[in-house]
Amino acid sequence: MAKRFSHLLLSFLVLALVCAVPRPALAQGSQYTAIVPVQDTTEAQRDHAFSVALTQVLGRVAGTDLSAKPGYQDTLGKAANYVQQYQYQRADDGNGFMLQVSFDPGAIRRVIASFGGSSWGGSRPPVLLVVRNGSGQLMGADALAPLTQAAGARGVNFVYPAPGAQLDNSALAQADEHALAAVARRYHTGLVLLGSVDHGSAQWTLVAAGQAQSWQSAPGGMDAALSATGSTLVSRLTQRFGDGSQGASSQGVLWVEGVGSAEDFAQLIASVRDDALVRSVRAIQAQGQGVALQISARASMSSVADELAAKGRLLPSHDTHAGADVTLHWLH
Repeated sequence: MAKRFSHLLLSFLVLALVCAVPRPALAQGSQYTAIVPVQDTTEAQRDHAFSVALTQVLGRVAGTDLSAKPGYQDTLGKAANYVQQYQYQRADDGNGFMLQVSFDPGAIRRVIASFGGSSWGGSRPPVLLVVRNGSGQLMGADALAPLTQAAGARGVNFVYPAPGAQLDNSALAQADEHALAAVARRYHTGLVLLGSVDHGSAQWTLVAAGQAQSWQSAPGGMDAALSATGSTLVSRLTQRFGDGSQGASSQGVLWVEGVGSAEDFAQLIASVRDDALVRSVRAIQAQGQGVALQISARASMSSVADELAAKGRLLPSHDTHAGADVTLHWLH
């Protein structure tokens, strides 16, 4: 069986070497795009909309409010310099237009770096919210609105447990591999926020790319505590996944262990190639159940590895592999 897989994997490697192509530029609808209402298509309205859109994009990609930084207002006044493309469409109510503005990712990352911030501008899997009240009941979207609104303003999206879902909170809090794999299969994410809320105080555990970190909300009003948690969540995610290397490009080798079949290999290549930070990927070596991938990226290799792990199908590995910059483990 192992020999058969090796032959299949080698076939895939040959195909990957022949067919590897660079990824296209970031598509519209990414973290670098905003939609702003305008009354008309005049230059004055357009320039104002560019500034509004840039405010939204900077906050989203940086994961924090940069408006107090020196030079911020001057940057907004130059928003047109960072625009990659824009287009108008009629507003649904027929009054005015909606202007969709897409900014150059590299320029946005450089602006954020000039303010001393980190860029979290790659793909963003949703956060699975598993939050229970004092009675042990799962809290839904309405009850958690202050949290999701505070985090949503910074570009974080959420999913909720499916009805009747059996989630092992203890295993998730310990970043158990099997529990995380189950979450990845059903919810397509490696980000989970576990919470226990009672009378405004709460215990929280964020599981992000195989690592867990916990904190406690200060006692207070329920809405205020949830809103503060939303802000804290964004801050912690930005610290974990933001690239503070001024958006520098990189090339390196990623070693992925646990690739047990040709199907695993095909899914791995698709997942990596689909990542927003990855320009191109090609397989260069296969050994046992491990695969070496040559990657060209828009960020550091460590940032690419973190982002791939955030999707849930890969976890950071403590093992090292000769010639590889980063080692990850494929979850089944």
